[in-house]
Amino acid sequence: MSLDLADDKAWLSAFRDGDREALRRVFDAYVTDVDVILRRGTVTKDGQRRIVGVDSALVDDLIQDVFVKVFAEKTRTAYDGSRPFRPYLRQIARHTLIDHHRRAGREVPHVEEEPAPDADVMWMNGPMLPDDLAVQNEVIRDVQAFKAQLSDDERA
Repeated sequence: MSLDLADDKAWLSAFRDGDREALRRVFDAYVTDVDVILRRGTVTKDGQRRIVGVDSALVDDLIQDVFVKVFAEKTRTAYDGSRPFRPYLRQIARHTLIDHHRRAGREVPHVEEEPAPDADVMWMNGPMLPDDLAVQNEVIRDVQAFKAQLSDDERA
């Protein structure tokens, strides 16, 4: 697994200060995670619905929207590094995807399907490419690590 922003205090400090090189490094390190969520979709926080991804033609614009939010001073300074950055960023990407669908119509499109038992993340239906499987496994590990750090009150 690659180094997380939270694991490098100098990088974290530079990111929070808005240093251009630190922001570029964050973009380079995490853009693939955002791209996967936007293209393939995601599941709602409660795991009950799968939100569809967007056309390839819209991905670049939505990636820009996500990183504009992430790089905004309020968001940068709100992230304190006490938990991994990847789940924090993925949550912003999920909300951006849902907001996009809401702006496009009244209802967020979703696929009716039973969530897989014990699955924290479902990226797509059908066979997965090895790279996709590796990303999904990394996401599952990150989510499990994040959940393990939460108190009972935070999990509720």
